[in-house]
Amino acid sequence: MASAGQAGEPVGLRLEIEPIKQIYSVREGLVVKLVFKANQRTKLCLAKDILSQMDIAISRPGQGKLAVQPLVIKDNSTIFQEPMKVQWLESGQSLTLRANLKRYHFLDTDQWTPGEYHVSATFNLCEQTPAERVTDPGQEIPVKAVRQGWFMIMI
Repeated sequence: MASAGQAGEPVGLRLEIEPIKQIYSVREGLVVKLVFKANQRTKLCLAKDILSQMDIAISRPGQGKLAVQPLVIKDNSTIFQEPMKVQWLESGQSLTLRANLKRYHFLDTDQWTPGEYHVSATFNLCEQTPAERVTDPGQEIPVKAVRQGWFMIMI
């Protein structure tokens, strides 16, 4: 069972954000790796869309946190009956998932403009029950990224 760590971080899981590249062009996807590392046996309940389980914060130097529009996730009734994928990570194991941040649009403009960006995230870890089949994540445990991502967009 995951217990709270020193900075409110569950001891069982660590999250890091790693951009695939440090410099992107305006025309390409902004793909980042979400790296989950287990410090003890930890159960991950994963939905089909990892971004639906993340609270992503995007900021720019001098502007602070940017207001983003809610992420549009396809609403298929079958999704609600489907069990989440359960993945167990043993102590020392890691799992890397990819996400394209270009799916996010800003409130003032939906354009990603050239400049520097910082990305932080909080993953909602499901309740650490022994169940292998999960349709409800139960009491979720927020896991804040210990390392934020940094990248630039050039013209």
